[in-house]
Amino acid sequence: MGVHPNCPSSVVREGDEILLADLFKRHPELLADHEKGTPLFAGTLQFLFKVLSVNQALSVQTHPTKEQAVALHAADPKNYPDANHKPEMAIAISHFELLCGFRIPSEIVEHLRGGEGGKERDEAKKEGGAREGAEPRKGAELGKTVHQPPLFQRIRSGSTWTRDGSCHSRREESRNRRRQTVAKELTAPGSEPRPSELVATVVTNCAIKTCSSDPQRRHGIPDQGRQSDQPSLINVQALRSIFTYIWKLPAAEIAAHVETLIKFIGHKRDSKVELSKLELLLVRLNEEYPGGDVGVFAPLLLNYFSLRPGQATFLGPNRPHAYLKGDCVECMACSDNTIRAGLTPKFKDVNTLCANMDYTMSAPPILDRSGGAADTYAPATPEFAVQQITDQTGSFSSRDASSLLLVTNGQATLESGGQKLNIRTGDVIFVPAGTEKVALTGVSCNFFQAWRAFTPRP
Repeated sequence: MGVHPNCPSSVVREGDEILLADLFKRHPELLADHEKGTPLFAGTLQFLFKVLSVNQALSVQTHPTKEQAVALHAADPKNYPDANHKPEMAIAISHFELLCGFRIPSEIVEHLRGGEGGKERDEAKKEGGAREGAEPRKGAELGKTVHQPPLFQRIRSGSTWTRDGSCHSRREESRNRRRQTVAKELTAPGSEPRPSELVATVVTNCAIKTCSSDPQRRHGIPDQGRQSDQPSLINVQALRSIFTYIWKLPAAEIAAHVETLIKFIGHKRDSKVELSKLELLLVRLNEEYPGGDVGVFAPLLLNYFSLRPGQATFLGPNRPHAYLKGDCVECMACSDNTIRAGLTPKFKDVNTLCANMDYTMSAPPILDRSGGAADTYAPATPEFAVQQITDQTGSFSSRDASSLLLVTNGQATLESGGQKLNIRTGDVIFVPAGTEKVALTGVSCNFFQAWRAFTPRP
């Protein structure tokens, strides 16, 4: 829902339709003053509002900064259709699985050493537990044409170590010894398939090149015994090299390594070894994207976690992520710029993604809300915030900014200025700026849930 030219929404008025963007041109008073002054989308909505019901993993992707978006759009307007950035926020409305941001260094080390992969986390469970096995809500039927008063508008919607030859020779000898140690450490004996061949190659060709002289560091990533697990510059350089090396491998090599990894997991399953959640995910991704998609490796490096209903995550510029399964509402700046590099048949831009990506390593990013009956999610971006409205809310105000209201469960009546509008699951309503109070009456006995997206006043 929104005004982006790639998929613009329309307003339904007495059976007729008009583009939402055209409505604003005819009636600029429907918007607040702070919604009219942005250079890219002046005098219109500054955000896009979406509903996602994910039953197959979506692409491994990032979104550019404003400066990067300007350059990408100028160079390739087909694949980068506008010059805006695209920070976004996802709020779970069912149990929601995703990948987001790079794992902390110790977890990456574990996976590079061929560990069991049993440390994948579910942050939602740590904070009280997602509803395991919860049934996703059925997809909403958006854009139903209904007559209504004009106040509420329905929406359709190499590096060289040294120049001195003798010194280089000594360091090369040391490097070769370390290569042999790494390969020995990561490659287990036996004839069963092992994924460690790729790992050993990656560490040899990438991480060792960026390794610190600090004897306590290994492979450019802090040893798990160190007190701090915070990534330093050398860690980020190593991670950048590792990710870039894997993602730029020839397709045939990627396919071969994916096949080896899946065979290794299959061998464990055939041996009656219980698979970890991470291993089950790797198998699932390979089934969803068969043939050797490099995105199958993403969970080894990215945080794999779940949001329980009501929890959210914010995705800033260049933060890698992939939505895996579940239902969410999503709000973002008004842009369609996506840099993809795996788990997709769409256009992939591996070079741009690897060059611009945020390689910060941290725990899964979960966004807190402000609290209260009408909870508000306000990420660190000026374009949007989202308010959750339930049967306990009573009323809300659209005085300071125009709003898009999306109903995801139940039915109720909106009342304001003597006008009423019945709403139900799947309806999307535009509420103009300056609407002082909107009362929520006649709420269904079952749980009522709606989401109001708006641009906060600075």
